[in-house]
Amino acid sequence: MSDAPAQSNPQKTENEVAEPNGWQRALSILRSGENGILVLILAALVALPLVEALLRQFETGIPGASIIVQHFTLIVGMLGGAVAARDNRLLSMSALPTFLSGKTKRMAIFVGFSIAAAITFVMFDGSLAFVRDAMGMDDMLLGKFPRWIMQAFIPFGFGLVAVRIWLHSAEHWQGRLGSLAVIGLCFWLWNNPPGGMDSVRRSYAEYMQRTDAMQEAFIDDKVVGTAEELWLLSESLEREFEKQLGAEKFGAMLSEDTADPRWDGTAFAETLSEDQLKEISLVEGAAAEFMWSEEATAPLPSAVIWLALIVLVVATILGAPVFVTLGGAAAILFWGSRGGPITADGLSTIASLTIDQYDLNTNPTLPAVPLFTLAGYFLAEGGASKRLVRVFQGLIGWFRGGSAIMTCFVCAFFTTFTGASGVTILALGGLLLPVLISSKLTERHALGFVTSAGALGSLFPPCLTLILYSIRSENVTIQEIFLGGLLPGLVLVGAMAALGIWLAGRDQVEKQKFDSSEAGTAIWEAKWELLLPVVALVGLFGGFATPVETAAMTACYAFIIETFVYRDLKFTKDVPRVMTECGLVVGGVLLILGVALGVTNYLVDVEAADRALDWARENLNNKYVFLLVLNIFLIAVGCIMDVYSAIIIVVP
Repeated sequence: MSDAPAQSNPQKTENEVAEPNGWQRALSILRSGENGILVLILAALVALPLVEALLRQFETGIPGASIIVQHFTLIVGMLGGAVAARDNRLLSMSALPTFLSGKTKRMAIFVGFSIAAAITFVMFDGSLAFVRDAMGMDDMLLGKFPRWIMQAFIPFGFGLVAVRIWLHSAEHWQGRLGSLAVIGLCFWLWNNPPGGMDSVRRSYAEYMQRTDAMQEAFIDDKVVGTAEELWLLSESLEREFEKQLGAEKFGAMLSEDTADPRWDGTAFAETLSEDQLKEISLVEGAAAEFMWSEEATAPLPSAVIWLALIVLVVATILGAPVFVTLGGAAAILFWGSRGGPITADGLSTIASLTIDQYDLNTNPTLPAVPLFTLAGYFLAEGGASKRLVRVFQGLIGWFRGGSAIMTCFVCAFFTTFTGASGVTILALGGLLLPVLISSKLTERHALGFVTSAGALGSLFPPCLTLILYSIRSENVTIQEIFLGGLLPGLVLVGAMAALGIWLAGRDQVEKQKFDSSEAGTAIWEAKWELLLPVVALVGLFGGFATPVETAAMTACYAFIIETFVYRDLKFTKDVPRVMTECGLVVGGVLLILGVALGVTNYLVDVEAADRALDWARENLNNKYVFLLVLNIFLIAVGCIMDVYSAIIIVVP
């Protein structure tokens, strides 16, 4: 009996089987176009600061270059996040779906991703409302270029992410239609929460928007609307309030004391009857009085808020992305504390999340994050990992536990530039794990050591964790935080190396002989990559370049040595792939950072920091007890969120 698989259609050639249909071809073109735009924006992000630094030597420059770079970072963040959602690679707090299988796994993904898509769609709706309001403002970014055009990338990005999370909620269209029903239900509940006053808020906001336009037009000797339209608007507003509050209750609120006489003396007063004009004034006055009352501005019932948060937690456990968890928490808390999706003056209660996203992504220092990360990606995707492992193995591999010590140094070097331990482990794990095992370290210890060492470089300049800290801290410059991270970073590497030495003794690891010739050859081959930290530090502390320009210089240097010196990366084949991968990771991180800032601002609104400080002053009189409690708190925070979110939320 033959073991070869049966062919269902022998006549169909291989080319016919592999040939994509028109739909697949269109998706492939869109995918390539999206990747190409991301690559071009990243390339411009590298080029502009370099050109600006060069032109400054001739006492000239590019007008608005820094503003352009900041907004390119915003585009990279939103477009990169959309690409990450497309490839289903948004960071998640829970790995539960990976341990499930069959129908259980499909159901978990369906529920988690449906709720995640609904929350992302809520953020899209809130950011869209913010941009609509911004369109009416005369706010120019550069010259006559309106700021709202760049801000529109935020709802564009959230919209793409929402659609793509929805598409990943099920494998087939029947399941996706079911997911769409869940999303619609969640969105309806968001806009019509139990115990909320959103119907009258929305009606009042629409009424005031329309009638304010009428009043302004009258002042400017223009005509907008008719007296009949004003009367109909007033009647509609009255019916909505009577429906929400009851006719008797709202009727009792109609009073001469609160009547609004703004239409007296206008052209509308000449057309309307005296009774109609009085009725309009009474309705407007009563509505305005109610809209700013405690009843109208009261928060939603606690049970509604807790139920929404529980649903969010369930989605998080079932695999919802981190940005959905943090953004959803901020949105729900603002939504609940402000009594629904819109405020009394018609603004979105989560518009501040869009402001936070915009402010963070256009921070003057933030472009350094994608640029330094890009430098790390060029190293990771080139042959730098093999050359650096060889260097450190040749220099310190002959020590007791030399392979473990080498692992610490190599991981610290890489994480300094990639900024993410996951990228370091992916780049080096396949190289380091066999080295550690071949030196007789047990597989369990080797695996744990590589995983732990991946985060060692997070305190060395120019790691993005330090850059984020300087951005969130109001009184620490980027140079100061870089210097401040050196000593604790060295302590961390030293402690990890000491653990490696101890494990080497426990596992009876074999020692290697020192080979000066091998060490010298390895250093010579890796000389250009070993100079990369020097390039970054000279730029940062040399006084001739800003942090963003230094980051661009570092990324350009890494690109040149990996592409043209070592030739590990092909210019047309590998470089776009590496830049797309970098943009994907950076976009996912910047999505998280923007929504995490929303959580911070909610905590500021409820004075959480002041309350925590008061509690500490009353209960923690000993400085050592204070440090112990602080570290326990930070460990707890680190257990439930990534380091970037923790910095954004906790540092202020």
